[in-house]
Amino acid sequence: MSVPAPAKLRVSGLQEAHVDSVLAIDTVVKTEHQSHGADAAPLTLKELAQLPRKHNVRVAEADDVPVGFGAWRDEEPGVGVVEELSVLPPYREHGVAEALLDKFREEARAAGIQHLVVRAWEASPSSKDAFLALHFRPLPAELPDTLARWLELTEAAGPVTLPGQVLLHALVN
Repeated sequence: MSVPAPAKLRVSGLQEAHVDSVLAIDTVVKTEHQSHGADAAPLTLKELAQLPRKHNVRVAEADDVPVGFGAWRDEEPGVGVVEELSVLPPYREHGVAEALLDKFREEARAAGIQHLVVRAWEASPSSKDAFLALHFRPLPAELPDTLARWLELTEAAGPVTLPGQVLLHALVN
């Protein structure tokens, strides 16, 4: 089920007034992933409160109502990691995820970052398939140096993905 296209779509930083809405959005989307077999636990209030310490957290509002949110961070040696990207199902056809990713790309470009990566739930259409539609792709066999170094550093700290996840990447440009 979709809703009419919003007259205004705005992406801004996370504010205290968004907290309840963001937690509700996250619960809806993570429950959807779980229905497809993903081990995706909704954020707790404490986890959401901690997210801005290491991430740029952005909220998408359609006609002043929060309908999506996302979080990304810069990791050594300069790769943007999309930690969260969730949009309420009725708003997915109205460019909300694209608006959030455009903001991430704008911020990443300003920081000199060329690549974004995301861990997607392989079995969940609203995860992997959605990111593929947003121009993310599986990692190529020949990794650019920056992605190869990021992967090496990340693997040194432990598994890069959880069981059931796939790693995807996109260029920032």
